[in-house]
Amino acid sequence: MIDFEKFFKSFHHAGRGLFYALKNEQNFRLEVFGVIAILILMFYYNVSWIKIILVSFLLLLALVLEIINTIFEEMTDFLSKNHRLGDYSDLISVSAIKDNKIKNVKDLAAAAVFLAGIFSLFIAIVIFLKI
Repeated sequence: MIDFEKFFKSFHHAGRGLFYALKNEQNFRLEVFGVIAILILMFYYNVSWIKIILVSFLLLLALVLEIINTIFEEMTDFLSKNHRLGDYSDLISVSAIKDNKIKNVKDLAAAAVFLAGIFSLFIAIVIFLKI
């Protein structure tokens, strides 16, 4: 049997996550503004529905990756501040290794967002210029 209360609570949690991203993440707000602007332009210039759907999918992918990037940033910030290193004799080198790994995780997540955004923008430009 379907637990409708649990089902509808999942929408509440998703809404809280979106609100958090909009409130706290400048890049997410800028990307949402860009998505809205691109979609308005596509409707204004009577772009075909198939192209609107394609670009919408790519733009949504970029927004989803931005949220995933935020997840990685929040998790790594939490772990780097709250994770106990233990009783090591060489705490400096352990801390440096941990910080470098955290930096790599954040950079990789940001790279995924960057690639999706650049590709989405490229496709939108190709569609607008009718190349």
